Amino acid sequence: MEKEVISVPATLRQRPAPAGKRPTGQKMDGVLFVVMPFGAIDSPQAGVSTMQAQLKADGVPCDIAYLNLTFAAGIGLDRYSLVSLTSGDIFAGEWLFATDLFSNAQINYRGYIENVLMPSKAFPPEAIQQIVDLAPLVGPFLDHCMATVPWDRYSLIGFTSMFDQNLSSLALARRIKDRYPDKLIAMGGANCAGPMGLQLHKSFPFLDFVFTGEADLTFPALVRRLASGQPPGAAPTLPLSRLVPVR
Repeated sequence: MEKEVISVPATLRQRPAPAGKRPTGQKMDGVLFVVMPFGAIDSPQAGVSTMQAQLKADGVPCDIAYLNLTFAAGIGLDRYSLVSLTSGDIFAGEWLFATDLFSNAQINYRGYIENVLMPSKAFPPEAIQQIVDLAPLVGPFLDHCMATVPWDRYSLIGFTSMFDQNLSSLALARRIKDRYPDKLIAMGGANCAGPMGLQLHKSFPFLDFVFTGEADLTFPALVRRLASGQPPGAAPTLPLSRLVPVR
């Protein structure tokens, strides 16, 4: 596939560091990639693994938190697979985490069950009940993530989103930003391609960066610039994907 090179607009600027926080030019503490439900649990995530290797080669500490495995271990493999492998185009995994990300006034909780889940041929009635029973576990799972991951070790936290990973990633990203407002939050993956990524950045202000295409080269390039104290938009071009910047 031919590489696409997109010029970075001159309007891109790095977010000013809050008073008393990491000053511009100081070496980054590290990068953490987060893999949320309902990502596949039978193999490592190739994209973030590739970027982790690149960042480590650049001397940047980088870890991956497979929080999808944590959730699967908590609810059981059968129930996790029920959602991750069979939800298809009804987005059961997204609905589960929508109950945390949005208020009851913003989503039609019962309407989804009655108008989407129940008429669907993807699940028998007993399976629908299993999915509904998972909703109360979402909040405690996110609380567990906040309590057990050492977020303070990292300057930049990146979420990868494919299939039913959008709202789980956004729900945790919001909690991280609320507790650690100085942390930079990035998001990429298939769910951020093209206009979807632009709208995610517009709709969720706690996302500092969104990558709207393949980020294998773009993300490490961004990290190098931030680590050296340069604004993210100073480079004349960024390869392979467009970087939607900090506000």
